[in-house]
Amino acid sequence: YVFGINVGTNVSQIIGNITSYNNNVSVSVTDSNGTAKTNSSFVTGDKVKVTGSDGSKIYSVIIYGDVNGDGIIDAVDYVKVKNYILGKSKIDGVYLKAADVNKDGVADAVDYVKIKNQILGKSKITQ
Repeated sequence: YVFGINVGTNVSQIIGNITSYNNNVSVSVTDSNGTAKTNSSFVTGDKVKVTGSDGSKIYSVIIYGDVNGDGIIDAVDYVKVKNYILGKSKIDGVYLKAADVNKDGVADAVDYVKIKNQILGKSKITQ
């Protein structure tokens, strides 16, 4: 996984950072549908492909709190986590990992409150 990316971070910025650190690799980013991204913001579910002389690796992007993969942390994410906790809906894969904002291995009421506090401006989710 790739995490530690702040909400609103542009794809080109990260590509530039990686290739300036190691100019022997190429980096590409696609959305969850496989469409190339070059000058837009990261969202949960994006894929980062790093190719070097020893092959390629693909990493999924996690933006903690961005549970629906739209690149922002808002009431939609809050409701998705609430419904998941109540057993009314499922969250899986990378989106479930994004719901675990305190990174303790489970998406629960603590994460729900942290998302609410982010939305209300009371605290920020640490990426």
